[in-house]
Amino acid sequence: TLTLNIQSNPGGSALAGDYDLTVVNGVATWTATQGMYLNKVGTGYVLRASDGTRTTDSSSFNVTHAAANSLAWTTQPATGAAGTNLTPVVEIRDAFGNVTTSDSTSVITLTIQTNPGSSSLAGDVDLTVASGVATWTATEAMYLNKVGTGYILRASDGTRTADSNSFNVTHATANSLAWTTQPASGIAGTDLTPVVAIRDAYGNTVTSDNTSVITLTIQTNPGSSTLAGDVDLTVASGIATWTATESMYLDKVGTGYVLRASDGTRTADSS
Repeated sequence: TLTLNIQSNPGGSALAGDYDLTVVNGVATWTATQGMYLNKVGTGYVLRASDGTRTTDSSSFNVTHAAANSLAWTTQPATGAAGTNLTPVVEIRDAFGNVTTSDSTSVITLTIQTNPGSSSLAGDVDLTVASGVATWTATEAMYLNKVGTGYILRASDGTRTADSNSFNVTHATANSLAWTTQPASGIAGTDLTPVVAIRDAYGNTVTSDNTSVITLTIQTNPGSSTLAGDVDLTVASGIATWTATESMYLDKVGTGYVLRASDGTRTADSS
């Protein structure tokens, strides 16, 4: 019986199939029915044949990739702030996990498979592979713009698909103020109960902020009123919510009052 094993293994391959064969008339002939093969790309493989007493090594030979079979995320999109470039890497592989390096024409397209924040995927979502690999870099400016927990992207080359691991998007840095509840028309002395949020450039509330102080002032004052009560309010998770307990009100009749909210850096001009 002759046994084959790998003497030089540049690709870290396994030798699969019937690598033990009984000789017939002194000859061991491996055919397609034995299904004996290497599964990893490599240059300079050498096999060794042995009958337990004698050995002989083959000439060196190479193994190339098989036909494209699947896509694989080799660098996953990572949790980060809204608007931060996602820089994943997706490979086209054969059935044995080898990159199909002969492919420099296929286009990988990314889409959102699970969208907890109702985000859009902005930037260069289509990328042509180079030697079987699509590598998104900062120059592609490909990002999500809404906060969410559990995003999943899908990569597709039109034939094969692969989904990423789940990841999260957090808010970016504070950029603006927004009135989320407007002061309503009412009677003099009636509590105004507006809500003002600190937001990033993509409209996400900056929930990490529990220290900024929002101050309200009168921007347009048709009745020459004063703004009484608690006009300064510290945000909680990026939101300043005036309630009836603050007793913040105007005291003069007027048509067309406008309030201004400010945190000392940003303003929301018009209520």
